[in-house]
Amino acid sequence: MGDSSEEDHLPHFDIFTYGELDSVSSRAVIAVYFAARHYGDHDISELVPTDIGPVTTAAAGYWAIARALTRAPAAANIVIYSQIEACVQNLLLCIKTCSTYHDHSQRKLVERILNNLRARKKAGGSVKFKFVDTDLTPSHSNTKLARRLACLDIARQLARITLRDAIEKSDKAQEENASDNQGEEDNEDGAIDLLSCASTSTYT
Repeated sequence: MGDSSEEDHLPHFDIFTYGELDSVSSRAVIAVYFAARHYGDHDISELVPTDIGPVTTAAAGYWAIARALTRAPAAANIVIYSQIEACVQNLLLCIKTCSTYHDHSQRKLVERILNNLRARKKAGGSVKFKFVDTDLTPSHSNTKLARRLACLDIARQLARITLRDAIEKSDKAQEENASDNQGEEDNEDGAIDLLSCASTSTYT
C-alpha cells in the first residue's frame, strides 16, 4: 500500500505462491522455522521503532506467520501441524505476557486458532478454518496501531527474504545434482536445505 520507491529493495512474493517448492508442507515448515528461529535467536531491534519491546515485536511476527499458515490448504502432515501449533502457542504466550496485547478478544481468537489447529491435526489435516483480518489488529491509539502494523510488515518482508534465499539455495542444489548426472541420487538436499538456509539468511 505504501510508496513502492521505499520498498524497492525488498523482494515481493508471498509465502504460499510457490507451488514448485514441493508442497504446502515444506512451505509451512520454512515459515514456521523462520518464525521460531528469527524471533527466538536474533536481535531485530534495529528494524523496529525503539519503543516497541521484543515481546510485542515477536507477537507481531507470530501474527503474520500464523495468519499465513492458517490460510494454507489442509494438505500438510501431522508433523507440520505440530510445528505450526508450537508457533501459535508462542504467539499466545507473547499476547499473555505483553501488556499492550492484554485484549480478551485477541486471546480468545488465538485460543480458537489453537483449538482449530489441534482439530485439524487429529483429523489428519482435513479440517478447514479461516480468520478475519480485522480480528488481528489490536485497536489502541492510532500511532500504536500504525507501529504494530509496521512490525507485521517487517515480519512479512523478512519471511519473503528468507523464502527467496531458500528457493535460490534449493535451485542451486538441484542444478548441481542435475549436472552430476547421477540419476539414482535422491535429491534429499532439496527439502531439508530449505530449513537450514532459513537460519543462515542475512536480513538487510
